[in-house]
Amino acid sequence: PTPKQTHPADTDTHTPLMSHFRKQRKITMTLLDGLETPPRSLGHLQGQSSDFIVVGTDDPIVRMYNISRDVDFGENAVPCVNSRNGSPGWDTGHFGGITKIVVVPTLESIITASVDTSIRLMDMESGACLRTLGTPIENAGQVERVRRCDVLGLDMLKADKHEKGHRKTVYTFSWCDERHLLASCGAERDVLLWNPFISKPIMKLTGH
Repeated sequence: PTPKQTHPADTDTHTPLMSHFRKQRKITMTLLDGLETPPRSLGHLQGQSSDFIVVGTDDPIVRMYNISRDVDFGENAVPCVNSRNGSPGWDTGHFGGITKIVVVPTLESIITASVDTSIRLMDMESGACLRTLGTPIENAGQVERVRRCDVLGLDMLKADKHEKGHRKTVYTFSWCDERHLLASCGAERDVLLWNPFISKPIMKLTGH
């Protein structure tokens, strides 16, 4: 007789999440409502009894969506309401869009990077800004685009401000939980190392 063919979904080598989907036998799609600008980055926040998706977009507002299994949000999920002001989001204080967002439980913070050349740490519970890494620049994205066209022949930041952080958009960053260090890179092609408790970088890596 022909050996029975085993489907990969029937094996026991999958993660618990895949096992859950295998038991449910269906995957539903839900749209995240309330996004006024295109999303740029997603993060995951796991609370004591709930799970959340944290979304960063082209505006400085962080939006959270409860994705816990016991929540019935239907086809459209609406953002959680900020208990401090009743708005559907948390204002990071950035002067521009959010390029990356990461939840760091060891710091009890949500870390965001922005086109305004800065990185911010938000309190996970209240959403209050705990610290700003670097010197944010208002309308930094527009200035950077003008510089590419060689219309403006001025340096965007003076030398004394250069030591305080990135000069252009912060594209991404990575957090090292073991060393408690943050490494970020931006449009100026430098990598900066940060102590999250100090507003200035502790080291700059060049040559990219």
